[in-house]
Amino acid sequence: MLIDEKRRAVLCLVSGLLFSVSLNGAVFAQADSTILTVEIMAPSIGGDRLAPQRWQQVFRDIGEGVRIRQALPGDKPEVSETKRGPLRMVKIVGALDRNGILVFPKHEFKLQQADQLAKWIEELKQYGAQGAPDGQPLWGLSEAQFKELMQVLAVKNRQATKGVTLANALQQLPIPESTPVEYHSTAELILDATQGHPLQVEVNDVSVGTALASILSQSGLGFQPYRQPDGRIHLLVQPLKNIKDPWPVGFDIDEKTPRNQVLPKLFEMVNAGFDSITLRDVFAVVTEQTAVPIIVDYSGCVARGVDPATHRVSYPRKKTAYALVLRSVVRGSTLNYKFRQDESGTPFIYIYPFVPFTPE
Repeated sequence: MLIDEKRRAVLCLVSGLLFSVSLNGAVFAQADSTILTVEIMAPSIGGDRLAPQRWQQVFRDIGEGVRIRQALPGDKPEVSETKRGPLRMVKIVGALDRNGILVFPKHEFKLQQADQLAKWIEELKQYGAQGAPDGQPLWGLSEAQFKELMQVLAVKNRQATKGVTLANALQQLPIPESTPVEYHSTAELILDATQGHPLQVEVNDVSVGTALASILSQSGLGFQPYRQPDGRIHLLVQPLKNIKDPWPVGFDIDEKTPRNQVLPKLFEMVNAGFDSITLRDVFAVVTEQTAVPIIVDYSGCVARGVDPATHRVSYPRKKTAYALVLRSVVRGSTLNYKFRQDESGTPFIYIYPFVPFTPE
């Protein structure tokens, strides 16, 4: 989590090294404790008979030994990993096709691609059988790691965030030390600039993952899980413009599920109506009456010229449902909304600016 002000000056000097240390220092240490074995299955019928010898030389040139053998019944290319005390044993089994192409799960190499093969092998030695996390689905996490992270981020945030600074809000979020939050140097600069600017967004009663993504986004920041070479998961905070796939503010709800089943209180008929009150007050009343959390992208709305704290709306007095009230005042304010769910599966409403679609 964030550190106190006395240590911030020191962090500013080393924060530029934070990312490189986690990506470099730990990488080399983990690679040194990895033992890699390689097996290549030669085609039993046909194919280039010299291909196994050529590939053996390729592996010799990149400094790796390889065993050439015939395929056994049920054999197939695989990448596996086992632990033996402090050592990590990574085994890769590839198959040669009739054209001399070396095939591994999700990877294929021609003889002319020795450099790409060497890079992939180095990633396996550094990160294990899962390989480097960049560009992989689920941020490079296995299904088991992703489920475990979702459980960590599903803990409810009970701390109010509206009216406190981003730094203080981050300190209060119930994120366990086992999943540390790290800040890239570019994020530290933005955090420093937010001092004295209290948050306008309230993320009480939603999961900590959704809360973290929401309050960070108000300052143009986001986070994504980063799998360290030793398998530990950290949450790395960076400017949103530098993240290709940031952790979202909630997740989509199955479109086939009727919305009145997802949030039934929102669709109960009530007597409602008001004249010239702020959008923020409308959201507060709806949440109070229905117990449905409403998360507002305040900075995004203000950037589009609509400040929920000052923008006033009206609704004719009649028997209606709060869902209809929200749709009227939100869309009438050139904003948009969607039904989302947090990491624990709790549904909420997300208010964000409407951006017209412009075809390329």
